[in-house]
Amino acid sequence: MSKGLRERKKLETRRELMYAALRLFSEHGFDTVTVDQIADAANVSTRTFFRYFDTKAASCFGLQRLMLDRVTASSDVLTTTEEQIRDYAGRVAADPGLYASQTSLTLEHAKVRVHRLEIVLAFEDAIAEGFVRETPGVDPVIARIAAYLPTHLIPATMEAWVL
Repeated sequence: MSKGLRERKKLETRRELMYAALRLFSEHGFDTVTVDQIADAANVSTRTFFRYFDTKAASCFGLQRLMLDRVTASSDVLTTTEEQIRDYAGRVAADPGLYASQTSLTLEHAKVRVHRLEIVLAFEDAIAEGFVRETPGVDPVIARIAAYLPTHLIPATMEAWVL
């Protein structure tokens, strides 16, 4: 199996777990759904679930780790971030119900909200560090403010849309 195929399969499994989790949480409630049920719905083992996610809350944001890794490794953080925002907008447009449920879960459950905040702050750090690395002489405060805007505006926009 080629590395490309292996990576595509891993992405597919990650996506399936996220979609299964969000679907089950929407149908049965976050607190009642178990990791075993999520794994079963995604047709994988519980052990496989934990290869991808540490918690149920983490499964709500299945693609974020990959996106963060891209930002961290990028030599052009601004372009990478812009591409990711456009990709995210495309995914939301293609499946608005799924992303509305993701945002609703964030508003309704503290564990999901805290996990999303951890993700937002990790993106903010990675983007700010990229700006400092790529733009010699940039004021780190300006880099932080520039990183803050996309990382906090998108969740706030999603919340306003759902509310």
